[in-house]
Parts: sequence; C-alpha cells; structure tokens
Amino acid sequence: MQHLFVYGSLLFPEILKELTGKSFKMVPATLPFFKRYLVKDADYPAIVEDITSEVTGMLLFEVDEKSMKILRFYEGDEYNCAELKVHTKDGNIYTAQAYV
Repeated sequence: MQHLFVYGSLLFPEILKELTGKSFKMVPATLPFFKRYLVKDADYPAIVEDITSEVTGMLLFEVDEKSMKILRFYEGDEYNCAELKVHTKDGNIYTAQAYV
C-alpha cells in the first residue's frame, strides 16, 4: 500500500470511486517545491518543479497496488509517477507518490 498525492480530477472522491470501486482516507496536503499549471489545449493540470512554490491537494492513504495501476492508466503516459515528501495540515510529512 502506498500514499498518493492528488491535485486535479482525482481530488473528487466520486471519480476515485468510479475508477477503483474504493474509497480512500483523504486529508488536505501540500507539496512543496512544485507549481501547478494547466496543460495547453487540455482541461487538466500538471505539476512541475519550482523551488518557490507549493501545490495544494489531497493525500490519499494506503492506496492498494490494483488501484494504483488503474489510476496510473487513467493519468496516462504524459505523467511520471514520483516519490515525494508531502506535508499535511497537522504538521506531518509523508512519503507519497504523485503524478508529475
């Protein structure tokens, strides 16, 4: 099981449930040193490294391997999955996957 930081369409529990058939514990989180941009000619965002910024999103806890594969397929080949440090509002720092 892995944690997953999401910042776009996967912020919506309804979409996660439709894709995976599961609900995940989610808490507000930030990803430092990244910035969110809209993808040209698309209606979804992407994040890129930027040491002066941070991205707000949600941290999903304990995402199983099958769900990770489904979400990876949903995100497509335009994104790489990276292991990053994510901060929650309660001051905790978690290692999580994120689509970059």
